[in-house]
Amino acid sequence: MGSIEAQILAESPAFHEALRLFDHLMQRAPEQAGALAKHSSASVNDRTCEDVFQRIQVLAQPEVQAVSRAVRRLARILSSTGSEGRSTDVLVACTVLSADAANVILASLPESTPPAERRSLSVGNFLSLKWKLGVIAASSRCKRHGSPFVTLTWTVADSNDEQRVMSVELSFAEFQSLKKSLVDVATSLGKL
Repeated sequence: MGSIEAQILAESPAFHEALRLFDHLMQRAPEQAGALAKHSSASVNDRTCEDVFQRIQVLAQPEVQAVSRAVRRLARILSSTGSEGRSTDVLVACTVLSADAANVILASLPESTPPAERRSLSVGNFLSLKWKLGVIAASSRCKRHGSPFVTLTWTVADSNDEQRVMSVELSFAEFQSLKKSLVDVATSLGKL
């Protein structure tokens, strides 16, 4: 089993339930499912997708938001390996998605950037980082009430000195993994 399969299978039951809801949405309203997948894959948080959420009548709003987070998480997993492992067969084997739903999600993913271009990409000047710790208090579909999450919000100034504010929600385990990665980077930079 490849790393993509292992990462997908290791996701929470709420993640897999949200993908099941996406599959249901795909069967009942394919255009809305495609719009949700496209916006979710390209955004960092639910606020940028609210106009799309309002048009989806097949699911309740909390379910739509859960589906959006699951699609966004799946997009991050699939994007972490570039184009390798991005196949309908992998998604169908590791999730409850039908082939049609898997194809819609795969089509919504941004094209991967070649490694040479990634190295020369300028991200601007980092200005600030804020974080908030939260706890899932209630959800109609999530069985893991009381689960902590972290919202990271950072500000970056681009080459034109325009400030951009971005945010992302991470599970506590994802936040701990990020923290470990940042400590490793800081250690590596200290050795230079």
